[in-house]
Amino acid sequence: MSLKQTITTATLSIMLASSLSFSAASATKKETFQFQNLKAENYRTGTNQYLVYMRDTSTGKILGMELWNRTTNIIEKDGETLVEIRQDWHSTQDRSNRVIYSLNRVKDFSPVFHKTIHGADQAVSAFTFEPNLTKGDTNITGNTQASFSIESKPETLNWELDMETFGLLPLEAGKNFHMNFYHPGSKTPPQEYIYSVTGEETLKGMNGNPLPAWILEIDYGGRGVAKFWIDKETRQTLKMEETFGKIRRYKVRLGLPIEQ
Repeated sequence: MSLKQTITTATLSIMLASSLSFSAASATKKETFQFQNLKAENYRTGTNQYLVYMRDTSTGKILGMELWNRTTNIIEKDGETLVEIRQDWHSTQDRSNRVIYSLNRVKDFSPVFHKTIHGADQAVSAFTFEPNLTKGDTNITGNTQASFSIESKPETLNWELDMETFGLLPLEAGKNFHMNFYHPGSKTPPQEYIYSVTGEETLKGMNGNPLPAWILEIDYGGRGVAKFWIDKETRQTLKMEETFGKIRRYKVRLGLPIEQ
């Protein structure tokens, strides 16, 4: 069996995330974008579902396929109003399955807590976030990342919540967003990435209804490109296409909920 046949969608996702990291220092420096004064009503609660798959463009073969459920709620915890986001990744391969649970502050979408349970062995990795430090949560039983720590910055956002982040941006034609992102647990430190509104397009829903969307794009230092179509009305991500060499990854929002 070839390497391409054995690589899973989740594994390739990690490869893409790590390989596409780059320094934005050569770009014209702009102020890092930070959310301010957000309120609970700025968040769209409920569940979005996505079909996620990868394709080898040289052969046309699909390398892996998953179903993602992403659910957003507003909760009260320890006297603070927080954004709770749960992701359930379902795959035909046990090692690709995972449950991701995140808590963020409402006012600026800054991360507070992040936990992932993944694979057939249900391995746990959990982190807490301070203004200048991301570290493993020692209060979580069985946390494989309990001793982890990495320097951070106050404006750092959780890259696992990119699509929820995009839904909060004040998108408009020609606008650029310099955002400091970090993937919890990664050895690559938080750094700035530039997302640009490069155009707009009207997509068609499953019933043929028009869906006007902004196109938000990032160039990973010439090594790959990702494009997101963001619904102008709901601010939900309708689809994504990401290219890295011969591999192209897709995320497509589904039109109807699927039973849990």
